[in-house]
This record gives sequence, structure tokens and C-alpha cells, in this order.
Amino acid sequence: MGLLDSWDDIFEDYDEKLTEFSDVVGFNELADILRNLRYDHKVLIDLSVICAVDTKEGAYNVDIGDDNMSFILNAKDAFGSPPFMHFPPFTKLLSIHSFKNLYGLVEEVYVLNSGHRLTDTEYASIYLSDIGEQLSFNVENFDKNLPISVVDEISFFKKLKNISFRDKRAKKVAKLIYSYFCVVDGEDDIGISRDFSRLVYFVSSYLSGCSALRNRRDNISCEDVVTGYLTVFKLINCDVRSLIPLMDDWKK
Repeated sequence: MGLLDSWDDIFEDYDEKLTEFSDVVGFNELADILRNLRYDHKVLIDLSVICAVDTKEGAYNVDIGDDNMSFILNAKDAFGSPPFMHFPPFTKLLSIHSFKNLYGLVEEVYVLNSGHRLTDTEYASIYLSDIGEQLSFNVENFDKNLPISVVDEISFFKKLKNISFRDKRAKKVAKLIYSYFCVVDGEDDIGISRDFSRLVYFVSSYLSGCSALRNRRDNISCEDVVTGYLTVFKLINCDVRSLIPLMDDWKK
């Protein structure tokens, strides 16, 4: 792949690289999604626009109450303060920033589905719902309303904080997928913002770690990387409102 290559040449080169991981469970499905993004990326552009503005109407002054947000508070306690910068392997792969981006993506998809910024009730309902737990513990099955495993949440998040890639191959596939995602935008500068691209990276990394822990692994395999990205695309393309009951009495 050279500086003067056409975009067709560049994508052909990437498609060839994708075949290296065709043995990984779920990768062929993910590869098809990535290839289709070159021609069908409207949802990514729309989410990029949403990413650049506040998702909520007015100020973020909704007092939900700590007693109702133990899952989120446990994540904050276990992850601790965010690093000054994200620069693995010199910093941890996951941090509280990764966790916050999970909810950030949920907010953006909700706005995309509704066509308006979040009301106080919608905003509170997201954080009072179990969507964070469903994504963290059931990963790609977040939309099936499965029982949430009883786990020590502090221990769970501490394990996530210290998780890393299993080997060079897992790290390589993660880099390839993210690079392909970015190249899709580079072809015509279609408008996928850098902020949104990084949000996808952080959320997919977080969900990859969750996939590993669910499968009783203390490191992220190629399969976990694929699961993380497939879950992100599944979330992006679902109507997340159906998974988040409106809690009109949240102020009581």
C-alpha cells in the first residue's frame, strides 16, 4: 500500500489483510459489516453529528441519587481516576474513560432513535436502567433481557482495569479493525468525526474486556475483540429505547 494508491487499491489491500483472521469466530460477519460501511455509512455520519453536540437538553443537572447508581459508582471506585492520556502499553488498555464512553454511546444512539435531545426523564432513565449491566455482563446478548449474573462488581471492574491483550495476534486484529473503520472515513472525508471514531474504539475495547471476563479469561483474545466490535455495531443499529423503560417517577 503506497501513498499514490487509489482507494480501490487501499481497500483491496485491507480486504486481503482481513482474510488472515477468517478463522476467528464471528470475524467473517464483522468483515462484511466493515466492507459495507464503505457504501452505507449514514448512521455513522448521523452519530458523528450527535457526538459533536450535547445529547441532553439544557444543563446536566439531573440529580438521580447515588443510591440508584451503585453500578456506576462501583465502576468509578474500581477504575479510579482517569489517566492523563491513553497510550497503551504505557497506560492501561481500559479506564473509567472507557466505561463512561459506553454510556455516551447509549446516549447518542438514543438521540438518533428519538430524533431529539434527551429530556431529563430520558437521561435519568438511561442511568437508572440496566443497559450498562446488560452490555457489561451479557455483551452481545444485551438486547435479550437475560438475567444479570450476580458478581462482585468492584472485583469485576478491577479485573477490567488490569486486562490486556492475550497475544500479538489479538492486538493486531484490534488495530486492523479500527484502522479499517478510519479508512472508510478517509476515502471521501465523509464526516465520521475523530471524536466518534475514538468513542467506538473505547467502547469496543471495553466490551472486548467484558467478553473475556464473561468467558473466564484474564486477557483479551481475538474472539473477544470481534465480539466487542460486533456488539458496538449491534447497539448502533438497534432502537435502544425499547431496552430502556421511561421512569417518569425518577424524581420521587
